[in-house]
Formats: sequence, structure tokens, C-alpha cells
Amino acid sequence: MEGTVYDKYRLVRESVKREFKKMEDRVLFKLTAKLATWHYPNKRSKQMTLTKEEAMLYEFYINNGYNPSTVYKWILACNSNEEVQRQLKNGEISLKKALAMPKYQRKLTQTDTEMLYQIKLAIQKYVVR
Repeated sequence: MEGTVYDKYRLVRESVKREFKKMEDRVLFKLTAKLATWHYPNKRSKQMTLTKEEAMLYEFYINNGYNPSTVYKWILACNSNEEVQRQLKNGEISLKKALAMPKYQRKLTQTDTEMLYQIKLAIQKYVVR
């Protein structure tokens, strides 16, 4: 499957939406997070079992050639801030680089980053002397 990480994520999401019409993105994220752990037996706990909906989604991933762990990584990377999304869409960064970014960098927008920087400067100027 060729294309950028973002293209692959969109393709999987659209396929899941066609197969499971009522599934929301948030539910897809939660189920895929559990399936990512379930896929590797040495990582799952002994008490871990799948519900009917989880088993159906797992079967869908396997039958269509998707690794649930990889799909989970795509979801994490593609649901980050706009800058990371833009870079993934344009193929400027890889999935590995997107996930290696610090979590706060993946979630904050440019405005949030600027505001935090201004707060840091204010604290340094007025509190820490």
C-alpha cells in the first residue's frame, strides 16, 4: 500500500466506516488501542478478552491486511496538531518521527505554544529573580 501515513489512515478509517456504519472516531480509537495490545500475545494480560464488537473489528483488520498496532500508530500520529498533520499529509516526516515528537508538541497548536512561551517568560521575569 503506497502513499503517505495520512493517506493510509484515511483509507482505513473510510473502510471501517463503510463496514461499521455507526462507529464514531472516538470509539474506533479506543477499540484499536485495545486491539493493538491484543495483537501481541506477550504484551496482553491473561485476563484480557475481546467483546463481540472488538472481535469483529480485529477480524476486519486481519482480513484486510492491517496490523492493529500499526493502525493505532497511524491514528495517534494523524490526530495530533495541525502542523504534524500537514507534515504527514505532505510526506515531510515519517510515522516514526511524528511519534517520536514529545507528546506536548504533537497536541499543542501554534497559538498554545506561543502562549506557554509567554507564560514562561513572565514567570522568569516576575517570579524568579
